[in-house]
Amino acid sequence: FTDGLHGYMVPFRSGTGASKVARFSLSDFESVEVLIPAMEDTVLHGFVGGFTDGRHGYLMPCYNGSMFFGVVTRFDLATFGSVETLDLALTDPGLKGFWGGFT
Repeated sequence: FTDGLHGYMVPFRSGTGASKVARFSLSDFESVEVLIPAMEDTVLHGFVGGFTDGRHGYLMPCYNGSMFFGVVTRFDLATFGSVETLDLALTDPGLKGFWGGFT
């Protein structure tokens, strides 16, 4: 997805450990930054799709290699940081394994 300034690559699989979100500059197509949503949380990989609301980037939870999960992850687009999570499965255990999302 894009915020108009950057292109964002949503991680599906990164082996073991947490995923890495990459963003690159659309203007020079050279500058690359990396965000690790949660260094300690190995559940946070296996996202399928992402979107933006203009302020945050959102990663859609799907399957992390061992289980379907429902932890929606968002980060601040301006700072490419300030990661927050929302575990939908705490509300309803069936809210897991999504494919894409939109605003």
